[in-house]
Amino acid sequence: MKKPILIGFTFLCVMVMDTMTSSSSIQYLQSKKKIELKGFLLANQPRSVFSPIEAFINISELDIDFLSDVGSIDVVVYDEAVNVVYQKTVDTNTEKHLSIDISAWEEGNYTIRFINSEDRFMYGEFEVD
Repeated sequence: MKKPILIGFTFLCVMVMDTMTSSSSIQYLQSKKKIELKGFLLANQPRSVFSPIEAFINISELDIDFLSDVGSIDVVVYDEAVNVVYQKTVDTNTEKHLSIDISAWEEGNYTIRFINSEDRFMYGEFEVD
């Protein structure tokens, strides 16, 4: 009698934990928004070409994926008053991902800009809630 109850209780615990994990994963994915990037890093880049950078925002960070090597670029984030709130030089040959903690940033609108050595850039706008 004790064995079936123990098995049932274990199964119930596993199901509850699986539901909680799935729920938090879904919540994270629902809060993750893609930032539309405009502009070009490469000379003569046609509009239909695959973008070398993707950027996403979630509740506490910016996630940036460098999908191809575009050399060394400056990643700069400006607030609404055009103050620099973040700046880093990234070598996309060796770094394929960048996470920026935004949990302490004030609510408002921001612009992220990716600038290469030839002063070509891509940019996108996002909001911190």
